[in-house]
Amino acid sequence: MRLTRPVLGLALAGLLAVSLQAEAAGPKPVAITDLAGDANAINTQGVLTEDPVEVPPVSTGGAQVAGADILGVSWQTLTTTKKVGRKTVVVPNGLQVVMKLAAPAQGQFIFRATAAATGCPTFWFNFGNFATGTKTSSIQHNCPGFVGANATSTTQSQPANIVVAGNTITWTLTPKMLPAGFKIGSKLTELGGTSRSYAGTPTTGGATAPQFDEATGTGTFIYGK
Repeated sequence: MRLTRPVLGLALAGLLAVSLQAEAAGPKPVAITDLAGDANAINTQGVLTEDPVEVPPVSTGGAQVAGADILGVSWQTLTTTKKVGRKTVVVPNGLQVVMKLAAPAQGQFIFRATAAATGCPTFWFNFGNFATGTKTSSIQHNCPGFVGANATSTTQSQPANIVVAGNTITWTLTPKMLPAGFKIGSKLTELGGTSRSYAGTPTTGGATAPQFDEATGTGTFIYGK
C-alpha cells in the first residue's frame, strides 16, 4: 500500500506532463500534398490556349523539373507562452508556411504558397529564386486597407522572413508582420502552391510563365485554432 501512492502520483504527474506538452505544442498544421514527378508545365497549367483542356496531375517520370516539383505545403500557427494570473497559457505568436519540393529550389523560378483569407481573396507567400543568386520573399495580399505600390496595384507586398534549406522553403511572419485585420480566428481557404518560371529580374520584373507545378487542397486553416 505504501508503494501504491507514489506510483499513482508518478502516473498522474506523467499524464500532466504529457498534457502540458500537448498544450505547449499549439495548433497542428494544416497541410496539402501533391503528386511527385508532375512538374512538367502541362498538368492543369493552362498556358497554351485561352480555354485549355484540364489535364489531371500524373507522374511523368524524368520528364519534369525536380526543383520545381511541389510535394506539399503546410500552414501552422506559431505559439508562445505567457502568464495570465497564476497560469501559463499558450497564445498565437505568428504564422509559418512550409513548402516541400522534390529537390532544392530551381533557379529563375517563383514559388508561391497560395490561399484566400477572410476578406482577402489574395493571400500569397512568394519566394523568388533568381539565377543571379538574389532571393526575394514577401507576403502578397489585398486585405482591407492594403496599400499598393502605385495607383493601379491590386495587392500589397510586405516583407516575410524566409529560410531555404535543402528541399524546403519556410516563410515566417511575426504577429506584427501579419496584414491588418488578420487576427485569431481568421480563416485561410483555397490552399495551394505553384512554381513558375520567371523571365525577368527583381528590378525589371517579367512574365511568370509557364507554371510548372500546382498543388491544391480543400482544407481550411484557422489562425490560432
